[in-house]
Amino acid sequence: MPPTLLGSALALASAVFYSAMYFLVRAGVRRTDLDGGGFVTTLVNAVLLGGAVVVLTATGHGPAWDLRAVAWFAVAGTLGTFTGRILM
Repeated sequence: MPPTLLGSALALASAVFYSAMYFLVRAGVRRTDLDGGGFVTTLVNAVLLGGAVVVLTATGHGPAWDLRAVAWFAVAGTLGTFTGRILM
C-alpha cells in the first residue's frame, strides 16, 4: 500500500472499529446500569495509550511531544469516550 494511502486506511479502520465499539457497548448495557462503564472505559483507554507510548519510546520510535497537542488530545479523548458513553 502506498504510504499516502496508509494514513487514510488507518483512519477509516479506526472509525469503523470505534463505531462498532459503540454498537457493542449499547448491546452490552441493555440489562445493566447505563452509567456503570463510563469511568472504566476512559481508564482502560488511558492505560492502553500509556502502554503504547512507553513501548514506542523504549524502541526509539516515540512521539514528538507538544504540550498543547497533548492537552487537546486529552480533552478530545475524554469528551469522546466519557461524554459519548454517558449520553448514550
